[in-house]
Amino acid sequence: MNIKRKLMMRFVLQLATAEAFAFLIAAVTFFWAYQRLVDIRLSNDFASTGLEQLVASSEIGKDGIHFDPLLLEQVKKNGGWLQSLDENGQVNQSYNTPQDVPKKYAPGEFVSYWTGTRSFPYGLSLWVQEKDGRTFTLLYGQPNPMGTLLKTVSSQGTLSSNGKLILPHEVTARLKQLGGYIQLLDATGSELASYNRPTSAPTAYTLQELSLRTMYSERYGFHLSSEYMEETGRTWVISLPNAGGVATGNSWLPPEEERTILKSIVAMFSAIFLLFLLLSLWQAHRFGVPLLHMLSWLDALGKSVYQEPVDHRGIQRSRLGSGKWKRRYLIFADVMDSIDKLSGTLQRDQVLRQQTDSLREEWIAGITHDLKTPLVSIKGYAHLLAEPQYDWTAEEVRKFSGTMLEKSAHMDMLINDLAMSYRLKSGARPPESEEIELNSWLRETLERVGTDPFL
Repeated sequence: MNIKRKLMMRFVLQLATAEAFAFLIAAVTFFWAYQRLVDIRLSNDFASTGLEQLVASSEIGKDGIHFDPLLLEQVKKNGGWLQSLDENGQVNQSYNTPQDVPKKYAPGEFVSYWTGTRSFPYGLSLWVQEKDGRTFTLLYGQPNPMGTLLKTVSSQGTLSSNGKLILPHEVTARLKQLGGYIQLLDATGSELASYNRPTSAPTAYTLQELSLRTMYSERYGFHLSSEYMEETGRTWVISLPNAGGVATGNSWLPPEEERTILKSIVAMFSAIFLLFLLLSLWQAHRFGVPLLHMLSWLDALGKSVYQEPVDHRGIQRSRLGSGKWKRRYLIFADVMDSIDKLSGTLQRDQVLRQQTDSLREEWIAGITHDLKTPLVSIKGYAHLLAEPQYDWTAEEVRKFSGTMLEKSAHMDMLINDLAMSYRLKSGARPPESEEIELNSWLRETLERVGTDPFL
C-alpha cells in the first residue's frame, strides 16, 4: 500500500473516530439535560409529572404495588406525601404521610378536600390510571399553608376603624415565620390595609396584574392567592415567597430550565472543542514529528552529513532498539527507506570521490616527480652545450639535441595529462576527436563545392 492510500485511510479513520466521539458527547449531554429537566419538573411540579411516572414505573408483586425508589425520594425532598387508594377509599399504601392525614376517605369527603370546599392543611393532587387490569388511585399531598391561612384570614380577619388589619395571633406568627404578607383590597383593587408587606409589593392591582401574579408566581418571587368577599366587594390577598426566594423577572439569571439548557450547550461545545484540540495535538505529535525528522534528515544531507539525525543520547529517533521503525514512523516507512537509501548512495559516492581525489593527488605527485627526470636531462645537456671550454662536434650536438627533444616531448605529454586531470576536476570535457584521411576528405569537399554553386 502506497503512502497516499495510507494517509487517506488514516485521516478518514481519525475523522470518523472524532465524529463518533462528538456524537457521543452530544448524546451524553442531551441525556443529562433531559434528566436534569425532568428532575426540575419533578421538583417544581411533582403533581403533573411525577404521579404519571410513579404509575408507569410501578410493579405489582404478591405483597402489593411497588414504586420507583428514586421517585419516592423526590416526594420526600418536596416535603410531600403519597397514598394509594382502592375503590372504597381505603389507603393500601402510604409514603411519608403525616399523622393528621386520614387513612380512609368517604367519596364526598375526599372530593371536598380535593376541591377545597372543606378546610384541609395540604394541597392535593389526584391521578387515576388503569394498569394490568387494576385501577390505581394515587393521592399526592403537599403542605398548603397558604390555603389554611387564607381561610382563617377571610373568616376571622377584620379592618379596624383606624385602617389597620386585625388578624389572629397564629396567622401573624405564621406569616412572619414564612416571610409572607397579607393585603386587603377594595373593589377597585387598591390596597385598604396590609400586614408585613415589603416595599417591592404593589399597593394596587389591575385585573391583569392580579391574574398574572396568581398564575406565574415564579416571575415575581411570591406565590399569590386571593379570596373575593361578595358581601363587601373586598378581596383578601396573601403572598408567600417561592422556594428559591428570587423572582425570575427581577433576577439577572435566567430560569433554572434555561440555565440547564445553556449549561448543557456550553459543556457540549467545550467538550467537542477540547476533543478536537487534543486530536490536533495528537495529529501534530503523530504526523508532525516524523515530518520534521525527515526535513531535518534532508537538511543534513544538504550539509553533506549522510547519517540519520539522532537524539541527545545518540539514538536514532525513528527506530527501536531492534532496528525496526517506531509506530509513528511506520506510515512514512517508504519515504524513510528512500531517504535511507539516498543517504547510503551519497555516502558511497562521497567515499568514492574521496578515493578518486586521493588517487589523483597521488598521480599528480607522480607526474611531478616524472617531470623532474627529463628536466634534469635537458638541463644537463644544455649546460654541456653552453660550456665554452668544450668544442663539441656537429655529430655530438645533434645527439644532444635529439635527446633534449625526446625529453621535451615526454614532458609535454606529462603536462597535457596534468592539464586533462584539472579539466576533468572542473567538469570540462575534452573535445572528441576522430582520425580521418585528409587527402580523400579534401577531394570530396572540393567536388561537392564544384557541383553546388551556392556553397
